[in-house]
Formats: sequence, C-alpha cells, structure tokens
Amino acid sequence: MDFLKERNIDYIVAGVKHVDLKEAMEKLNLEYKINSIRVDSGGILNAVLLNEGLANEIHVLIHLELVGDVNKDSIFISKDLNPLNNPIKLKLAHIDKLNDDMVWIKYDIIG
Repeated sequence: MDFLKERNIDYIVAGVKHVDLKEAMEKLNLEYKINSIRVDSGGILNAVLLNEGLANEIHVLIHLELVGDVNKDSIFISKDLNPLNNPIKLKLAHIDKLNDDMVWIKYDIIG
C-alpha cells in the first residue's frame, strides 16, 4: 500500500485477513460509481463469485481447439456447491458467431 500511496494511486481495503468481495464491490460502487466488472478467472474465484451472489451473468467463448489434459480444471471449482445436487440455473440470453472458429454465449444467472 505504501507503493500506491507514494504514487497517489487510489486503492480500497476490503476484509481483514482475506478479501471480502461483497465489501469490495460495495466500496467500488460507493467510491467510484462502478456497478459492473468483468472477471476473467479460474474455477476457484468463479465459484466464490457465484456462491456469494456477486455474478448475474456468465459469458462463455468456445474456441475451435481441443486440448487434452489429466487435471480437473473447471469453470467453477467449489467443495461447497455440488453441481449434481445444487445446480446453478442459467437462461440463454445471447449467442453469436464471432468468426469462423469462435462462438460467444451469454447466460443470465436465474438461481
């Protein structure tokens, strides 16, 4: 934070030991009038945002590439949410072909 202060760069503090994402979003809205953010992240942060009710839509880009691996990466990773017992309901809001090889799908989160 000293680095930011020395350069007169604004910052917010949200949470004590860990980042409190709800508090951070509230501060961004109150202090900077930000009411929408884009997050390109991995499965853990995606799960936290979904579990905390901080996401209201999901965008998925499908690229024409097949990649094989042995790990278990996922759009969201959460031991608190079992997708088979507690699925997140989505509603298709938009689909578009961006070029010959890519499809953009937007879903609204409905519950």
